[in-house]
Amino acid sequence: MAGINKLSALLVVIALGYLLAPSTEGFVLSDCYDTWSRCSGWSSALTGILWNTCSERCQCLGHADGACHLAQTNCGEAYQCQCHGTLNGPRPSNCKF
Repeated sequence: MAGINKLSALLVVIALGYLLAPSTEGFVLSDCYDTWSRCSGWSSALTGILWNTCSERCQCLGHADGACHLAQTNCGEAYQCQCHGTLNGPRPSNCKF
């Protein structure tokens, strides 16, 4: 269990480093957060801890649901959270990033 916590902390530090790093040649890593955070295998360990799943995030934004789909993004081809529909009822109380 301690190993997972250390790994999670390390991933957070690395992610913050990338998010705060200056852009080079128009490629801004912080623009890739929405693409990577919910739908990438390497970031899935922190899904539900630091950020919501794709479906939860979409509901927090007022959509009925969402799913990860392969798409061309500013970060290249990647799985991206795509929302659809309109949420009926209240938004979830566990909304994160």
